[in-house]
Amino acid sequence: MKILVVNRHFEDGFGGSEIHCDIVTKQLVRLGHDVVYGIVNARKDSYNVDYKCVLIEKPFVVGFQKVLKSLRPDLVYWRFNKNHLLAAALLTHYCRAAFIFHISSAEDTERWSVSGARSSNPKDISKKGKLSYSVKKLLNTIRCLPHIFLNYYGFYFMDAVICEKDDDMNKLPVKTQVKIYDFTTSNYKPFKWDKPFVIWIANLKPRKNPERYIELAANFQERNIDFLMIGKIADPEYQYILNKANLPRNLHYLGIVQTNEEVNGIINSSLFLVHTCEPEGFGCVFPQAWLQGKPTISLYFDPEEIITKNQVGFVSGSPQKMVEDTEKLIKNEKLRCSMGEKARELAITRFSAEVNVKKTENLFLDVIKRRSCH
Repeated sequence: MKILVVNRHFEDGFGGSEIHCDIVTKQLVRLGHDVVYGIVNARKDSYNVDYKCVLIEKPFVVGFQKVLKSLRPDLVYWRFNKNHLLAAALLTHYCRAAFIFHISSAEDTERWSVSGARSSNPKDISKKGKLSYSVKKLLNTIRCLPHIFLNYYGFYFMDAVICEKDDDMNKLPVKTQVKIYDFTTSNYKPFKWDKPFVIWIANLKPRKNPERYIELAANFQERNIDFLMIGKIADPEYQYILNKANLPRNLHYLGIVQTNEEVNGIINSSLFLVHTCEPEGFGCVFPQAWLQGKPTISLYFDPEEIITKNQVGFVSGSPQKMVEDTEKLIKNEKLRCSMGEKARELAITRFSAEVNVKKTENLFLDVIKRRSCH
């Protein structure tokens, strides 16, 4: 099976879908498939990976068509949201290849939406901030309106959709929709830090709410606990984080971490993971932490109520409650270890690569088989 994976690349900036595509590509190559990673918006000429990559040049339509003609894939696996979706689906259809779309965020399932153009927590924004945010959202929506309208029609020219949550099932006009969790691997590179620490992992942009984590760290400055952050600064609003003088003395921004194994190593050495992001897809970082045996504290989001139902952490609901939950996990080692063990068991049975790569492979093979019968 010849597969073209399309997304930005992990080495260009940290993100859940990019991590997942890197793992999917590696796993499918190990299963004997011919997989090429088509990198969109590439920031360099070569990548330090052990699988084949191709850079999709700009303008996208020309670059993507060139890649399709050159590779002649059996299937395109798309994780680039609705960006260029109609053109990509039509070109793939014309080349008689299958097209599978993987939902990465709530906006992917909505006809009229712009990625990152909303906040689920308006009460946490000042009046001035709300006005600025609303104006920015309106202008961004108007600017993107033609693309939003057209790209949604790409769903009428694809073969299947992969959903990560039950809530996303059957929201798109595609007959075949399958639920497969984002999966990860447990391999890690050892990481050392001179104090016990908590970890936060995401790209720094408004919908990830990094300021909530910074505020959390400020509450524990008198304790022998550090708060680490990793991820790309994806919005100029957060450039201030580069200046250590602007941060609590116990908070350390480590920047972009280049490999999934390094990220796993940092999580493995941490006490637990804190998540302040708004609901998007499932959230790749949750199973990543759980597979390392670490509980999670989530400010707003509990995907499918897995955290509360399985007792693998806390869902705080407010910044003040998050401070209390953090205090609880720092002080109570027995509780932390108990939640961590439950988290590891959950991740192995539900989110490991071994479990989910086979589901992905079976879907790909089934879609190609059905297409060849038509």
